[in-house]
Amino acid sequence: MRTPSPKIHRSQSNHRIFVPMKSPATRVKLRTDIGPGGVVYLVIAGLILAASYYTQAPLLFWAFGLMIGGVLVSMVLSWQMLRKIEVQRLMPSHGVVGQMTVLRYRLVNRGMFPVFGMMVSETWGKGFRGWRRFGPMYDDPARLKGRPHGWVMHLGPHQTAQAEAPCWPCHRGHMRFERIMLSTSFPFGVLRRVMVVDQINTVLVYPRLYRMDRGMVNRLSTIDPLGRKRLEKGGGNEEFFGLRPYREGDSMKLIDWKQTAKRSNLVTREMTQPCPPRVMLAVDMRFLWDGSEEPASVTTGLRKPSRKEKKIRQKQLETKHEQAELVISLASSVICDAYLRGFQIGLLVLGVPSAVFPMHHSLPHRMRMLESLSMLDVTQRRDDIPGLTEEPTVMVRPGADNMHARPMIIGTDHLLATKPALIEPGQLLQRQPKVASRREELGETA
Repeated sequence: MRTPSPKIHRSQSNHRIFVPMKSPATRVKLRTDIGPGGVVYLVIAGLILAASYYTQAPLLFWAFGLMIGGVLVSMVLSWQMLRKIEVQRLMPSHGVVGQMTVLRYRLVNRGMFPVFGMMVSETWGKGFRGWRRFGPMYDDPARLKGRPHGWVMHLGPHQTAQAEAPCWPCHRGHMRFERIMLSTSFPFGVLRRVMVVDQINTVLVYPRLYRMDRGMVNRLSTIDPLGRKRLEKGGGNEEFFGLRPYREGDSMKLIDWKQTAKRSNLVTREMTQPCPPRVMLAVDMRFLWDGSEEPASVTTGLRKPSRKEKKIRQKQLETKHEQAELVISLASSVICDAYLRGFQIGLLVLGVPSAVFPMHHSLPHRMRMLESLSMLDVTQRRDDIPGLTEEPTVMVRPGADNMHARPMIIGTDHLLATKPALIEPGQLLQRQPKVASRREELGETA
């Protein structure tokens, strides 16, 4: 049977949300567990049974019978609870490192019995605690800070509800979600009914974004002191550019009546169009391969690297990867800030395979650049320089003197300039760098 194609829905804030359709291969597993409350309950029931056996008190026998009846009622109700529940994960369009990403779940109760106190969470791997051995929290470095959890207080028969489970990504790139776990301990908290649904989805996590110094970002663009540059061609509605014959659809306000009277034909004034500030951003990742060659005696096979050499090389590699993440985050922050200020911005990555983006200003263009930076593989090397239609005006790379220094932004007139103009990194970020909000830096309200 053919799998239905996914759909794209839009939320109230006009965000794109990927809604996967229910797949015929989706597996549902049901089981019943005894939670901590159930263990305490059974221990107390055993103590009451022992006391009633030695004292032969009828009241204690009645209490023990009531507790056994409570266990039977919990078994019947928990068995009926989740049998007719359908769940569907609604993925966000993207996430951002260090910012809350909300996973939404659409829950439908097809049965005749209500559900109370239902927990919704994510799990990976096999078993009840498989998420401790598999998944993004087990990766090194961890890609997710804690398991997403949601809660639904009540879901009546034939009703639909939506649960939200916040999570905080810790690393850029694709994040994979495998299984949804629904659980409820109603009515007495003795037995816990668990349903595990296999649904595989991925979400792309953008790099960490910082608030930028607004005045310094203006200095990075190719802009003249008097304001925005003007393109010497018509088609706009700014200053006077020239005269041309009238065309169908031209505004009557633009007709030059004096020239029309002289030529006996309608003549229209043509105006210039503005050119927004432009930034061509170059992300220099070639520092990843500086000093990466092994000693000649190791590469020729004369000896094996010592344990100390392995530790030093591993530490250097980790330091370079940390610097690469800082460089990528800074470049992403510049892209988001330039988009909000109306700049035309392009992107070029050196040293790592990536696409080249010409200068343009649009929301899809900004999203494609952020997606490209999010999926950069810093373990792949690229020595050639891609073909350029325009020279980069800004370059982002770590400090040259100290690998632990902040990334710096370099304004350059040419990619291979020997003495580019340096901009202090402390001037670019605010004194106390803060993670940028989505409304401000991602421009989702635009």
